[in-house]
Amino acid sequence: MNKIDDREQAYENKFAHDAEIEFKINARTNKMLGLWAASQMKMDQTASDSYATKLVEDSVNNNYSEDDLVNKIYNDLTSAGFNIDISEIKSSIVHIKKDAEYYIKNS
Repeated sequence: MNKIDDREQAYENKFAHDAEIEFKINARTNKMLGLWAASQMKMDQTASDSYATKLVEDSVNNNYSEDDLVNKIYNDLTSAGFNIDISEIKSSIVHIKKDAEYYIKNS
């Protein structure tokens, strides 16, 4: 391979690596967000784990945006009788995503 091919391969490898890291960060964020929402709904451990896992699966299978996640959690919480503001959910996402990013990049 020549230098151009080497450089192209390096960019492709970096792109693939960055995409994998971003996927892992999003999956961890969604899992932790699901656990946070489950704790707000006072779910037991088994129900919390199930809810969080389903949230991750739904987000991957349905290609949820952050707004989709916010709306899903807001609807779940309000349907369960909890009064919560969307801004509180968004604030939680910011903190959870920072933690997830730190965890993934440092593990």
